[in-house]
Amino acid sequence: MEIREYIKENVLLFDGGMGTYFAQKNHKAGMSCELAALHQPELIEQIHREYLEAGSKAVKTDTFAANRIAFQGDEDLVRRTIAAAWHLAREAATEYDAFVFADIGPVSGLGEEQSAFDEFRFVTDCFLEQGAQNFLFETNADTSGLCEIAAYIREQVPSAYIIVSFAVQVDGFSREGFWAADLFEKMRS
Repeated sequence: MEIREYIKENVLLFDGGMGTYFAQKNHKAGMSCELAALHQPELIEQIHREYLEAGSKAVKTDTFAANRIAFQGDEDLVRRTIAAAWHLAREAATEYDAFVFADIGPVSGLGEEQSAFDEFRFVTDCFLEQGAQNFLFETNADTSGLCEIAAYIREQVPSAYIIVSFAVQVDGFSREGFWAADLFEKMRS
């Protein structure tokens, strides 16, 4: 079933926080959630299955911080991590007829010549190579590069389903000082 048809009649229940749950279940010190797709695939697949068995209808790849900044410029490692994470999520979701979302966290620590859009595009292209059609850009503090990447994805996959989320404090402002309603309005437009 196509996701837009599904949500007309159903609530789309997502899995929980992969990194948080991974940290509770992982017994190997120093292992990041993102790299676990390569080094502990059984655990990542188990987590996906637990969420699906609990009733989730959508799972996120364990790729929140899989980008060239976090991986110190190692493009090959980013590509391999995304491919492994996509495969694990897709395999688990297929058995439950669930949706898979490419999970892309905020990009920070950019150099002067880098842009959020360029990094989002690189990560998005890695997911598009895997066949991704559903994207979650999560926990952002501003809109840098988000409108541009949404347009880019629509050019590549016109039927893509894109979700953007923001993290705001109890006072209604993001850590970058943007008002939640303004962030919402910019993305909605």
